[in-house]
Amino acid sequence: EAAPRVVAAARAAAPAADVEPSGATWANRAIDESVERDLRRAELLAAPVLFVVLVLAYGSVVSALLPVVVAALTIGCAVPILGLLAQAVDLSRVAVSAASAIGFGLAVDYSLFLLARVREESARGADLHTAPAAARRTSGRSVAFSAA
Repeated sequence: EAAPRVVAAARAAAPAADVEPSGATWANRAIDESVERDLRRAELLAAPVLFVVLVLAYGSVVSALLPVVVAALTIGCAVPILGLLAQAVDLSRVAVSAASAIGFGLAVDYSLFLLARVREESARGADLHTAPAAARRTSGRSVAFSAA
């Protein structure tokens, strides 16, 4: 965090001089910024494609929204926790992108378990209230233990 301030101060102190930072700290910072920028771009490109795949896989927009909502809640909880953690330890800027990718992947995976179970119960004749309840009792328990 101090490196950009030092470079700015050096440039301000000697405006005629050509001040260019180097070294491991600056290189690591540049790499982190590049990776973070590339991951954000990849997320923006992948999100619409993934949503279309979810709609096709789940068969409805509402079912496809379930993992999106779960992922948003997961990421919404993980980012502040990572922010607090970053105050105590040196944490890569890529950690937030990694957490969002993992969170979204798990949300899709766990939602697939639950939705498949709801559909299975519905195919057996369960109504709109008992099918989700049965899914929570069976697959929901598996998801809870896996997530813990």
